[in-house]
Amino acid sequence: MKLGPMHKAHQATGIIVALAVTLFLALACGGSSSTASTLAGGGVGGTGGTGVFSGPITQFGSIYVAGVRFDVSKAEFTVDGAAATEADFAPGMVVHIEGSVDDSGISGTATKVEFRHLAAGVITAIDLDQGVITTPSTRILVDDLTHYSDTEAASLATGNIIVASGYEESGGLRASYVRKVGSLPAIAKGPGDLELRSTAGLRLRLAGRIALLSSDGSFRLAGRAVKVGAATVYSGGGSSAIAVDRLVEVSGTLGADGALSAQTVTFQNPPENVLRGIVEAVDADGATLKLLGETVRVDGRTLYADNSAGRIRKFNLAKLASGDCAFVAAERASDGALTARLLVRVDTDKLAVLQGRVTSATSTGLNVGGVELVFISSTKIFRATGAELTQDQALALAPGTLVRAAGLYTGKKILATRVVVLP
Repeated sequence: MKLGPMHKAHQATGIIVALAVTLFLALACGGSSSTASTLAGGGVGGTGGTGVFSGPITQFGSIYVAGVRFDVSKAEFTVDGAAATEADFAPGMVVHIEGSVDDSGISGTATKVEFRHLAAGVITAIDLDQGVITTPSTRILVDDLTHYSDTEAASLATGNIIVASGYEESGGLRASYVRKVGSLPAIAKGPGDLELRSTAGLRLRLAGRIALLSSDGSFRLAGRAVKVGAATVYSGGGSSAIAVDRLVEVSGTLGADGALSAQTVTFQNPPENVLRGIVEAVDADGATLKLLGETVRVDGRTLYADNSAGRIRKFNLAKLASGDCAFVAAERASDGALTARLLVRVDTDKLAVLQGRVTSATSTGLNVGGVELVFISSTKIFRATGAELTQDQALALAPGTLVRAAGLYTGKKILATRVVVLP
């Protein structure tokens, strides 16, 4: 049994690429449960000033990028170099914003919002088990934070024409946004070729995966050369942590050669916790929701999307209600608190999905975070390779083992029908 990234759970909603034939064929309600590897944040950072800011759109009502709400009422919009409007933009698009951020670091004003597709082509092959879509020019990698616009993920097939946005990495383009289109557009350039209004001395903040690495420690990020030095400040790791495909956020200034001289490098870790089920409570003022018995926080970097039948464009936590079905990909802090990097409202179904690390075993199952997985007589347990495990073998899994499961949620417990032990 092949079991790559677990995109099957988003089959009904089109938010994440669906798996055609995998373990969770029966799962519905639109979630996903593979480990997300697309950076959900962006490149704005937390200090004021004027410059170019980059990252995926996380929310509308103005435009939110990396926790900053940009007023776009007087901004110029372009898509692939052509004049556009805010209505032409969608969650997950990696945009470049020219403008300013105030000293609070959470409010800004945009003078220009620019988006360029990084890939466009006819699908020649789809390996949904591995989360790979191939076009003649690009290998497109999809995961739990890939957002699909105006299409069902499961409807993608060879011969379809798609466009994509995201970040370069060694294996191809890590897509944060994919859309099926009717004709092949012309794509002139990528974000590294942006026609900036000024060059040397311009502040620039970028986020994504390191694509190329040189012996002197410099690298390429989001299509631009990045230089590090003795004055570079690191967070979440040191200079030795720089490696191809690492998720990073970099801030600095552009040199005359067009390279970004890094003042700060922050290492990011993709969210590995996934919850999907019926929302039990929403506290919009407190910026939390309750899902599968767990309290999940949202913040300015949470990416929102509504793929339910209602499809509200300016969807956010205040539009979510108890009884809705939601999918969340979240980070878990050392104190156990969960913060959503992706929150999607989807159409309702019965089964719940949970992914996380084992905290302990019980006599009848496993505790994963704050949720108990209960093994029943029909529970099937597999490794990602397809090898089947007995329930006794699963009960012996070490704390810290990453698992994903589906089943019926009964309040603090999931009666598991399927469990996968991840690498």
